[in-house]
Amino acid sequence: MTLCTGLLLATLLAAAPPADKPAAPDHPADADVTFTVPEGWKRVDRDRVIVLMPEGATPLECAVVISPGEKLDDDDFPKWFTAKWDALRKGGKVVQGRARSGKEGPDGSSVLVQAGLVEAPGAAAERKITTGLMLYAVRVGDAAHYAVFKTDGAAKFNEYKKTVNQFLGSMKITETKVIETPPEARKPAKRPPAVRRRPGAAGSGS
Repeated sequence: MTLCTGLLLATLLAAAPPADKPAAPDHPADADVTFTVPEGWKRVDRDRVIVLMPEGATPLECAVVISPGEKLDDDDFPKWFTAKWDALRKGGKVVQGRARSGKEGPDGSSVLVQAGLVEAPGAAAERKITTGLMLYAVRVGDAAHYAVFKTDGAAKFNEYKKTVNQFLGSMKITETKVIETPPEARKPAKRPPAVRRRPGAAGSGS
C-alpha cells in the first residue's frame, strides 16, 4: 500500500472512539458486500478496507473507501451516522450540500447518506481548504456498513459524484445467516457394544 493510501485511510476512517472503548471497532463477519468497480477506476485492498480511485487520481485527490461493518452497540443507527459524519468532517463547516437523507430497505435494513463541501476551520487570514465529502451507510442486522467518498476540492467532487452515486446505489450488502447445528446432531454416533468371546471359543474347529 502506498503512503498516500495509508494517509487516506488514517484520515477517512480514524473516527476516534471514546477513550474507554477499544480503538478497533467490532467488525462482524456476517455480511456480504458485492459491487462492480466503476469503469476507468482502480481498486486497492488493505486489511478488509477497499479503496477505489479514478485512473490518474491519487487517493488524496479522489477516492471511495469501503469499510467493514461496525456493530451498533445501542441499536441507534442515526446516532451512529451523526457521530461518524462529525468525525469525518473534523469540525469543518458544510458550506454547500444536502442534509442527511435516508430510506428503508427490505428485512429491516435502512440507508442513510449525507454529502457536501466542507470548509476546514482556520484563521480568517488563512486560505480556506474545501473538501468534498459523502458518507453512505447501510444498516443490516445489528451492524452499519459504510463507504466514504472524499475529494481534494470541489472540482473533482462535482466531476465524479454522479458516478459515485450510481456506484453506491448498485452496491449490495446482504446479511449472512449462520445456521447452528442442533446439539444432538453434534454428538458422536454411539458405537455398538463389543461382543466378549470366551477364550478358545473362536476358531477352535472342534
